[in-house]
Amino acid sequence: MKKVDFKSIPGFGLVSWASLAFLYAPMIAVIVFSFNSSHLITVWEGFSLEWYQRALANADLHRATINSIIIGICATIASTLLALGAALALPQMNKPDPRTQIKKQSATLLLMTPLLVPEIVVAVATMSFFSLIGLNLGITNIILAHIAFCTPFAYAPIRARLQMIPPDLFEAGADLYATPKGNISFCHATAFDAGNYFGCAFGFYHLAG
Repeated sequence: MKKVDFKSIPGFGLVSWASLAFLYAPMIAVIVFSFNSSHLITVWEGFSLEWYQRALANADLHRATINSIIIGICATIASTLLALGAALALPQMNKPDPRTQIKKQSATLLLMTPLLVPEIVVAVATMSFFSLIGLNLGITNIILAHIAFCTPFAYAPIRARLQMIPPDLFEAGADLYATPKGNISFCHATAFDAGNYFGCAFGFYHLAG
């Protein structure tokens, strides 16, 4: 099958730059107007650092920022490790019997459901579940909720990266008398860096968003 070179399509570059401008122009506007001395974001009255001074002097904002950093780091690391384990384990469930396939499909569906459900629905459902089982809202429960939300986003790129491993690599390892476990570990290790970094970044991006 012949690969399609998207860069050769007429207008591809223009559409790409227009899409980037559409995505980033609002953020640039917010950054620029954050230095505005006016109380209205749509009216420029002059350059000022007043709003940054107020933010730096706000103790509640400091506490919220520290909590957000803690939640982000913990949830990103935990979700990446869970996604990595799932990406390694699910492909090994390749027995043809119906029970194994049902388990594999059920686990995949459960893992990927947060990608299909709107974020607000996941948030409300998680909060309702915590209330139902009697868990008080706190930083630990927030971390658990974010782990559940971020794991599918980390799983997708990690699994895609592992699927890019050429089958010849496993055959070469077997020809060199590598044990089955060592062969799988070594071959997967070749794809871990890029897949894990991207999965970690992708999960943190959605967490921050």
